[in-house]
Amino acid sequence: MERKIILEQLQLLEKIRREHEWVVIEQKEAEEEEKAEVKLESEATELATDKSEEN
Repeated sequence: MERKIILEQLQLLEKIRREHEWVVIEQKEAEEEEKAEVKLESEATELATDKSEEN
């Protein structure tokens, strides 16, 4: 009986570990996406500034 409980706990820990892994991966992807958006916005602002200076 004790082995069964230990096995269940280990399985639960493995499930939690996998879920945590996905959360970390999704967090990194969100951070990278945010950096890309900031870069695009910066480039767009730069282009708009350059065009307004030309006029």
